[in-house]
Amino acid sequence: FPPITYSTTDSLDIVVDTDTVKKSITKDLTVLSEEKNKFTEMQYLDVLKKYPDNIFNLNSLGLFYYRTNNIKKSEMVFNQALSIDSNNVMALNNLGNLYFLNKNFERAEHYYLKCYNLDASNSGLLLNIIRVELNLNKLKDAELYYQKLTKINHELAAKYDYLKTKFAQKFKTPIK
Repeated sequence: FPPITYSTTDSLDIVVDTDTVKKSITKDLTVLSEEKNKFTEMQYLDVLKKYPDNIFNLNSLGLFYYRTNNIKKSEMVFNQALSIDSNNVMALNNLGNLYFLNKNFERAEHYYLKCYNLDASNSGLLLNIIRVELNLNKLKDAELYYQKLTKINHELAAKYDYLKTKFAQKFKTPIK
């Protein structure tokens, strides 16, 4: 059989169904993304085989799992990091973030406060605590941490100035 060739006139007869093309592109991008994720996961795991106690790499893998929506693996990896160093603020904060984003505010609070006891000067952590306390309706605690945030990082506190409104509405008192 001779090979099929197309002339310019042949191409005018092709009808393109844009929905089919979009679905095909979406499917291809999904497959490519999944392959990239598998490759990335293998790279992390290879490094951890060589350096199993490297907490930085464990935290990176935990974040990768979270970004790829693998919450259980993410939690497991952060806990593995904490089994190596129970006072690792990065792993504690990341577990807090994981629980916060999944609306488990009590557990998030536990990890944030444990982290705070180790690093009270971290303004990003203070912001996390304020948010979790607001979600738990612990407004006096949230206000206290907001005041601490203002002392440590006035610019960040000003950026999240809207949080003061929540305190003022509840207590009907202005926040300094």
